[in-house]
Amino acid sequence: MGSPSLKTSYCEWLAPEGPYRELARSLSAADPRLQHRDFESEKREIVWPSGKPRALILHQQNDGGFTEPSTYTDAEALRQILQNRQTPTPRCRTVVILEGLSPDFIEVLGVYYNIHPTMFVEHERSHHSKVLPRLEPTSLLALPASGCTRDYVGLNYVELVRLPQLGEGQFNVHCTATYRHVGVTRTYGEFHDVGMARRKCTVWHRQHAEVDSWDCLILCDPPIESIRIFDGGIQEQVSMPQPSFPCGYLDFTPLEHQMERKSGPPRTSMAADLTFYLRSVAPLLDLRNPACVTMLAAKIAASHFLMHAGYLREIMSAVESKASNLAHLAGFHIAEAEAQWSDAQTLCRRMHEYIGYLEANMLQLRIPFAEPDTSRVVGWDDVSADFQYLALRFRDLRLRAEMISHSRAGLASIAGNRQGFREQQLALQAAERSIREARSARALTFVGLVFIPLAYTASLFSMADPYAPGKEGFWVYFAISVPLIIFVISAYYLLNLGYSLDGSTWSAENVWRRIASGAFEHLSKTSLDKKLP
Repeated sequence: MGSPSLKTSYCEWLAPEGPYRELARSLSAADPRLQHRDFESEKREIVWPSGKPRALILHQQNDGGFTEPSTYTDAEALRQILQNRQTPTPRCRTVVILEGLSPDFIEVLGVYYNIHPTMFVEHERSHHSKVLPRLEPTSLLALPASGCTRDYVGLNYVELVRLPQLGEGQFNVHCTATYRHVGVTRTYGEFHDVGMARRKCTVWHRQHAEVDSWDCLILCDPPIESIRIFDGGIQEQVSMPQPSFPCGYLDFTPLEHQMERKSGPPRTSMAADLTFYLRSVAPLLDLRNPACVTMLAAKIAASHFLMHAGYLREIMSAVESKASNLAHLAGFHIAEAEAQWSDAQTLCRRMHEYIGYLEANMLQLRIPFAEPDTSRVVGWDDVSADFQYLALRFRDLRLRAEMISHSRAGLASIAGNRQGFREQQLALQAAERSIREARSARALTFVGLVFIPLAYTASLFSMADPYAPGKEGFWVYFAISVPLIIFVISAYYLLNLGYSLDGSTWSAENVWRRIASGAFEHLSKTSLDKKLP
C-alpha cells in the first residue's frame, strides 16, 4: 500500500502509476470527480489512505454454502490470488468484500474486474452538510436514469454508535477512517451519548451465464474504531468504545431458520454481517442470481434505518410529551425556547437528509416511490416493502419534526411576549419613579426660586433697624422681595423656553417662537369661544 499523503495531483489519488490510473485520466472528461479527492477532506488535511483496508474472499462450496472468508491485507497478495483464476469455471461464485479503500486495492480490483473508476469515487465521497456549496468537480451528482442503469448499487445508511465521553456535546465529529460525519442529538440542553454515523455500502456484480458463475465485489466502511473531533481548527482523535452499539438490529431472516441455526449476526460491521448471512442463509437464497447479495446488503441497511427511525421516534415523543405537560410558562426563558427551536431545526434537516438517502437507495434498487403494499410481499427477501415503509416512516417523522419546530417557534414567541411584557412593566415603573422624582425636583426648584430672593434681600438690608421685623420699615423688605421673586421665576421659565426639543441647544429665537405660538393659540381659543352660542 502506498504511503499516506495529504494532497494528490491529477488522478494520482485513485490508483498508483499504471493502466488503471491512465484509464481514470481518460475518463476524467466524462466524470470530473476522478481528478481529485474529496475537497473537504483535503481542506481538513485528512491523509489518504487513512486506514489499512482488508479484503475478504468467500467461495461457494459444492454443498451450496460459502467457505470461511480468506483475509488479505496486502494488495499484491490479493492480485496473485485473483490472477490464479482468470477463467471462470462452472458454478464458481465468488464474493469479495473490501473494507476501506486505498489506491493499491482499487487498482488491483479495478483492473481485474474491469470496473469503471466512478464506482470507487462515489463510494469515497462524503456528504458535508455544514459546508457551503462550492463549484468543485468533487461533489457532482448523476441523473437518476443514469444511476439506475449502472452495474453497481451504492447504498447510503445511518448506523447508531455509542460515543465516548469526549465526543459528547461536539457537533463536528467524523469517522477517522472514512471522514464521514457522525451526528449528535441535543434535546432540552442535554446531549445524547448516541451518535448517528453516515455509512456506505456499494455492491457490484458480474454474471457468467454460460458457466452459471458470477463474481460480486462489495465495498463497505470499516468499523468505527476512532473518531476525529474538529474544534476551532484543532483536531483530536478519540478511540471509540467497543462494541460501539451493543443492541443492534433484529435478525430479518425467517423465524424457523433462526430456530434451526440458533445464532445471529455479530453486528460489528457491514462486512462481518454480510459474511454471517452469506454463510448461514445460503440455502434460502437463489444463488443463481448475484442480486441475492445486493438483497442482503439492502436488508442490513434497511435494518439500520429502521433502528434509527425507532430512536428518532423516541426522541420526538419525549420532546412532545414534555411540551404537553407544561402547565405554565412562568419560569420559561426565551433563550431556552430558542435553543429548543435550534434542536428542532436539526431534526428537520436530518429528516430531509435521511429521506434523500432512502430515495437514492430506492432509485438504484428500482423500487417505486409508493406506499408499501403488504399484499404483494411474497417472502422475507422482499426489499421493496422495507424501503417503501421506511420512506413512509421518515416522512411521518419529518412532519413531526416540523410540527415540533413550529411549536417551538410559537413557544419562543410566547416567551418573548412575556419577557417584553415584564420589561414594559419595569419600564413603566421606572418612568413613574422618574416622574415623581421630576416633580419633587421641580417643587424643590420652585421653593429655591422663592427663598433665594428672600435670602438675598435679607442679606442686602441686614434686617436691622428700621427694617427689622416689627419695625416701621419692614414693609420695604416685602416691597423689594416680591418683585424680585417674580423676576427670578420669570427668568427661569424664559430660560427653559429657549431650549430645543431635545435639550441640546439654547437660543433666544426659541423663546420668542414659543411665546408667539402660545399667544396665537390663546387668541384662537378666545375667538372660537366668542363664536360659540
